[in-house]
Amino acid sequence: MAPLLWGSVGVLTFSLTLPLTRAALVGFDPLVVALGRSAIAGLLALPLLLLTRQPRPTRAQWRHIAVVAACITVGFPLLSSWALARVPASHGAVFLALLPVATAILSLRHTRERPGRLFWVAASAGALVVMVYAVLARGFDGVHGADLLLVGAMLCGALSYAEGSVVTPHLGSWQVTCWALALALPVLGPIVLADLLVTGPHAPASAWAALLWMAFVGMIGGFVAWYHALRTGGVARISQLQLVQPLLAIAWSSVLLGESVPVSLVVAGVLTVACVAVAQRARA
Repeated sequence: MAPLLWGSVGVLTFSLTLPLTRAALVGFDPLVVALGRSAIAGLLALPLLLLTRQPRPTRAQWRHIAVVAACITVGFPLLSSWALARVPASHGAVFLALLPVATAILSLRHTRERPGRLFWVAASAGALVVMVYAVLARGFDGVHGADLLLVGAMLCGALSYAEGSVVTPHLGSWQVTCWALALALPVLGPIVLADLLVTGPHAPASAWAALLWMAFVGMIGGFVAWYHALRTGGVARISQLQLVQPLLAIAWSSVLLGESVPVSLVVAGVLTVACVAVAQRARA
C-alpha cells in the first residue's frame, strides 16, 4: 500500500505541472519557465547533498543520472513550455495518457519485469479512455507543431522515469533527483539568471508563485515521491497510476485557469481508475 501512496503523491504533484506552466507563462518567457524551475531547485539540491554528505555516484551511475538530468531539467520542461505557449493546458494533458505505457516499455531493458497480456490490455484501455475523453471534450482543430513538442516531452518524461528507477535502489530516491538537478545547475544557472534580470522584475506575483512551486515542490518533492514508488512498487505497475494524471490536470486547469470541466469527466475518471486497478493487479 505504501508504494501506491507515494506514487499517488507524485501523480498529484505532477498533475499541477501543465496548469502552473501556463500560469507562469503569463509573466515569463518559455525559456525561463522551462529552465528556471530546474535551476532554482538545483540551488536547494546541491547544498542538501553536501550537508548530508551523500556518497558520489559511480561512473556508471552518472550515465543514468545524466539522462535523468537531460530529461527532467531540459527536455520535458522546455518542450512542454514551448508547446503550452501555443495550446491550452487541457490540450497538453491528452498526451500525458501515453506516459505510463511509454515508461513501462522503456524500463523493460533495465528490469526483469515482464508484464502479462492483461497488464497491456488494461494499460492500453486506460490510455485510450483518457485520450478519447480529452479529444471529445476539448477537440483537435488539426495537428499542431505543439503536438509534436508534447509527444517529445512525454517521451522525455518516460525516459527519465525509466533511467531514474535503475539507480534509485543504490543511491536513494531523493538523492537521484538532487544529483540530476545539481548536475544541470552550472549549465542552466547562468542562462536563467541572465533572462530573469530582464523579465523577472516585471512578472506578476502569480507567475512567480507558479515558478517557485514547480521548482521546490514539483522538481524535488514530486520526483522524490515518484522514484521511491517506482523502486518499491515496480516500474510497470506503479507507472499506471499516471493514467489518472491527465484528468487531474484538466481539473486543475478548471480551478486555476478558469476552464470549464464537463460532467463527463466523472465518468471518464471512474473508467480510468478501473483500468489502473486492473493493471495494478495484473500478474507479470
